[in-house]
Amino acid sequence: NLVASVYAAAGQREMAREQFEEALKLDPKDAQSLLNMARLDLAESNAANAEARFRKVLEGDPKHMLATVGMAVAAASRNDTKEAEKWLQKASTEHPDAVEAQVALAQFYMGSRQVDKALAVIDAAAKKSPDNVVLANMRGMALLGKNDLPGALTSFKRATELAPKAYAYALNLARAH
Repeated sequence: NLVASVYAAAGQREMAREQFEEALKLDPKDAQSLLNMARLDLAESNAANAEARFRKVLEGDPKHMLATVGMAVAAASRNDTKEAEKWLQKASTEHPDAVEAQVALAQFYMGSRQVDKALAVIDAAAKKSPDNVVLANMRGMALLGKNDLPGALTSFKRATELAPKAYAYALNLARAH
């Protein structure tokens, strides 16, 4: 998997695919190899193959967060927003303490212009992870979407306090001024 991941990171999808396939020959249920193959499938706009691989992971672990979120990504790539939302809500519900699941659901809501729902998810997650810079920044973005400039500035300022060397957060703060 390590060699295949290096190939994938270098953009050499075919070499990565060959390595992941070799790993799957050794263990056809290897979740990491299946997830990586599914990511390659999504990168090549093959949602059907990706979904089949994510489902195989879910057969072994019905609550596997990355496979559940992956199903949402695959559904979204087919423009099936209802299915995508269903999978993201499942991930969020099954993994209430996983910031990644909450961020994915909030991003979905932001992307579909459901800012109030996004804020509800962000605020609930921030109660459990008050020092999470991603949540602070997302809250600022959501508040900008509601034209709440003072609230957005406060959230962006918090993000820059949490990650003072992160240029993107400082840029968001500067843009909101």
